[in-house]
Amino acid sequence: MTHSSSLNDGARPAGTPPREPPRRRLEERTRERPRRQGLLEVMRDPDPATAVYRDLRSHRAGDRIELAAVPGVQVAVADLIPPRR
Repeated sequence: MTHSSSLNDGARPAGTPPREPPRRRLEERTRERPRRQGLLEVMRDPDPATAVYRDLRSHRAGDRIELAAVPGVQVAVADLIPPRR
């Protein structure tokens, strides 16, 4: 009886190219970022196929942003950022 490798042990059939490493999820990338105090990051237009946002913008206190869910309504970024300690 011959032993066949399962897909979980890392074996692959002969002649099969190695798999590329999976794309890191957004949560993993944001954990690695240095902490940016006083910034609001707005992520819009997600691409489900690649699990990344196509539109990523940073705003500071003093800026105003328009709400995607309510067009025409703007909010002051300073109202959304927690106070510095």
